[in-house]
Amino acid sequence: MNPNESDFTRTENRLIKEKYLTDGIGEYAKRLELDVRFEVLEMPDEKAPETKLSRS
Repeated sequence: MNPNESDFTRTENRLIKEKYLTDGIGEYAKRLELDVRFEVLEMPDEKAPETKLSRS
């Protein structure tokens, strides 16, 4: 891997589709990689359970 290329920018199957978010994450990753080793993991959305709030 090119030292200037993060794992995030190489990932083909991204869950984040918005270009501005992927660009921002990629930029942040470049800055972090100068000091630490890390991996970006994308998780699929999970639907929150619906709860009914009672008004008293």
